Amino acid sequence: MPKHKEYTISLLSRGTWDESLHFGPYCHNWWLPWPIDKANKIIPLYPIRLSFKTLVILNEREFITEVVQSNSIFGLCPGYICKCGKVQSKICKSATIAIYKIYCNIFKTKAKFSGPEVLEFDKAIITSKLLSDLPFCLYNFQFENLRIWIISIGRSNEITTNLVGPGFKSAFIYQYNKSRALFFQEIKKNHCKVTIFYGSSIFVDFIDQNPDLVWAKIGILRRYNGNQLFGLTNQYTKYLIQTAQLPSCSLDEWRNKEIMTNNEIDDWEFRAWKAMLKYVGCSDITPYEKNQLKVFLLRQCSNIIRIMDFYSSSFGLGLPLQTVIKVLCPSYITLDLLYQHPHPHTLQILFGVLFANP
Repeated sequence: MPKHKEYTISLLSRGTWDESLHFGPYCHNWWLPWPIDKANKIIPLYPIRLSFKTLVILNEREFITEVVQSNSIFGLCPGYICKCGKVQSKICKSATIAIYKIYCNIFKTKAKFSGPEVLEFDKAIITSKLLSDLPFCLYNFQFENLRIWIISIGRSNEITTNLVGPGFKSAFIYQYNKSRALFFQEIKKNHCKVTIFYGSSIFVDFIDQNPDLVWAKIGILRRYNGNQLFGLTNQYTKYLIQTAQLPSCSLDEWRNKEIMTNNEIDDWEFRAWKAMLKYVGCSDITPYEKNQLKVFLLRQCSNIIRIMDFYSSSFGLGLPLQTVIKVLCPSYITLDLLYQHPHPHTLQILFGVLFANP
């Protein structure tokens, strides 16, 4: 027998994600844990998206539940509205309460419903739609008595920060001056920053060159070092940082001509591409002048194969080399042709869109 009652549910809108809400200081209000074994060390999360909307049939009536933005003493948070015909609830703190109030109003009887089940948050197919267009999927883990949230990942060559770089963000909740506080941690280009929030207001900022120095200024949790408190010593976080050194690009984005042709390559990124190509064996690299296509010329066919193989693994496509060729090259270019007949035009196809001026 099923543990939970099955509902007839339709997804009306998956909603939208918001940078400041889902990847900001109070992101913990906007994400829910996957229904997995709590013994797992890493807890993956999925977002509660604005305007997420479902329709559920209860007692032969249609109930529409929608996620809206609300407020709490701990910052901006999701609110829930339920509608049935012309009857609509006020903004409630949970979907369970919103549905309960409308159901009781209409049928004059009390009934309990699970908000996550009625919203179908617990269904894998819905969860996958909520995650599909996100730049990063948040997760959290337990470190001693702290629950640390990893909000975004950045990469650098700085050893003092365990190779993490600009863009890294993490957070946890702990006591500060005997009050509940949120510690929002960021790694910038030239410094590390910890912002302490009381409720929905910033209380104080601490800034220094690395996590150890900034936490020395804060003066609490001294039994841990800064890298531990930032979440940088966690094995899964270390793995993500190590793999974040390579750019990512989905197959759909590769095929999107507008994205690829309108991208401007600055000098720093251009040098990074040169370094990457040289690393995989392209030692004879000659860029054109600025008024021409910045296309790299390769002299050896074997280097072409190595570059394409590198592309396949670098961008996480997980595709055979033949498939990468099929996606990136015209039909007349085959794997055998690349091995037998090196030609500069092949490289223009592969790299021209990346190094061309709009």
